[in-house]
Amino acid sequence: MPRAYAPSHAGRRTLPVAVVLLVALSALPPSWNEWAEWASDLTGRLVGAISHPLLYASRLVAPARGSGVGEPEDVRILTDDRNRFEALWLQERERVARLESYIEELQRGVALNPDLRVRQLRTPVIGRSSDLSSPTLTVRAGRNAQVDAGAVVVARAVQLVGRIESVGARTSRVRLISDRDAGSLRGRVIVTEDGRGPVCLLMPTGAGTLTGDVADTADDPTLAGVQIQPGAEVRLLDDTWPENAQLLVVGVVERVATDPNNPLRTVITVRPTVEIERVSEVIIRATLAQDGGAGTGAGAGGER
Repeated sequence: MPRAYAPSHAGRRTLPVAVVLLVALSALPPSWNEWAEWASDLTGRLVGAISHPLLYASRLVAPARGSGVGEPEDVRILTDDRNRFEALWLQERERVARLESYIEELQRGVALNPDLRVRQLRTPVIGRSSDLSSPTLTVRAGRNAQVDAGAVVVARAVQLVGRIESVGARTSRVRLISDRDAGSLRGRVIVTEDGRGPVCLLMPTGAGTLTGDVADTADDPTLAGVQIQPGAEVRLLDDTWPENAQLLVVGVVERVATDPNNPLRTVITVRPTVEIERVSEVIIRATLAQDGGAGTGAGAGGER
């Protein structure tokens, strides 16, 4: 029967001795370990001298797909040019699509109030408040763009965002409709195809939504029996807002309930169609005066 292999005493002591030596060397001052750096450099040069020829030989035997190894020089140049121009074409196509989207948004905003001369200024959002209960946005447009306090701010052409609260030299601050300090606003719940519906008075909740009572429709026979459903659109109908803000979208009905103190009264919760606290761009709307100057709002941008 063959005898099982048993490691010698010297072999069993090799690993502990090596560990002790490594720990001792790590505790020595850096100047005492310069010989180790010399050995490391020598090893790197030896390995590098061998690895480069081996790598070159392996590429000749099995070239990487798309690496261009083995292709004529003129074919490689043409391939690189094609890839570069393809990338430029894709970038340009994306830019054109983005501009077409901007134009469509501006046209939608103008079509909302066809009898008004509305000038629209698209501007990026460059800052936002950290207080979620009192959200504000900072936009890159101020007195340099003839922005006035109280101007209407929208996103996606028709989604109401808020109003300009203060104007600086090059920036302005926007108070959002979802801010508790923004106060109430009056709207209309659209329940018919021709845009009719009951009036509601909404208050911001501080949680990104607005809630309020819906007016009784018993006196309007055209709305008799019409029920408000989640998903119904709510549009602004408030005389305290500029004329160019009327019928802008406040949001959609998220929840329908009854008033616990008055079972005959309906209470709705409305959420904007976009997260107005997180938009990256907004449009400032201004009504132009008869002489062509800006009446209120922004004095530069797209015009109907």
